[in-house]
Amino acid sequence: MKHLSTWLVALGLLALLGFALATMPAGALASPLRRAGIEASSYDGSIWSGRATGMTWRGTLVGDVQWTLTALPLLRGHASGHTRIVRPDGTLQADYDTNFRGTDALVRNATLSLPIETLTTLPLGIPRGWRGRVSGRVDELRIEQRWPTVLRGTFDVDELVAPRPQHAALGSFHLVFPHPAPMQSLSVPRDPANLTARVVDKGGPFSVDAQLTLGRQRAFSLDGTLSPRQSLPPNMQQALQMLGPPDANGRRQFSIGGSL
Repeated sequence: MKHLSTWLVALGLLALLGFALATMPAGALASPLRRAGIEASSYDGSIWSGRATGMTWRGTLVGDVQWTLTALPLLRGHASGHTRIVRPDGTLQADYDTNFRGTDALVRNATLSLPIETLTTLPLGIPRGWRGRVSGRVDELRIEQRWPTVLRGTFDVDELVAPRPQHAALGSFHLVFPHPAPMQSLSVPRDPANLTARVVDKGGPFSVDAQLTLGRQRAFSLDGTLSPRQSLPPNMQQALQMLGPPDANGRRQFSIGGSL
């Protein structure tokens, strides 16, 4: 009888704990998120299915964030579920699984549509000054030690405009990760962990067929060929001449490298 009473008390405590966790308000996340540089003007719902209005990351507006959180992965030190970010200028949503330190993560079934200007305001290392819009789908993104090691998906970059002083309209492009037949980059050292994408134009002043390579040390390169489709302004003509003479098909080799 004594053992039965002990078990009943234990079950009661577990039930009480389960009820407390199931009804814990989303606002309980405010303090740990603040320590990570994330704040919001208000929280609604629970930690399992909630909403944060006016969320910011390191002082930069992210948007209104909705999420669901699955309980079982918490037992192995992971947060897993679905999230959706809504902004006046676009949306992003994805299924996610990440460790509590945020160093390793798996993202699947992600879709996004955002201005490039918005992405450059976030602390992601993207150079400022570019304009245009990015939309696409990510089937799988694996991050290890805060760097992507696997990326499978497609992206469209529309109405891309270079930063000042050139401020040139470069057209629209389609990217496929990974490149179906990757080649060695001219600027990024060979590494099995490099990410590659095929880049082709969708119209604009240039016909482009290139490979984008991203290295673990945040290096990038864009290598390929291009040819003009139309008459170019003098500054773009001059830049084109610097690539050297075209081949028999009017295409010129180019290579652009740098770091993020």
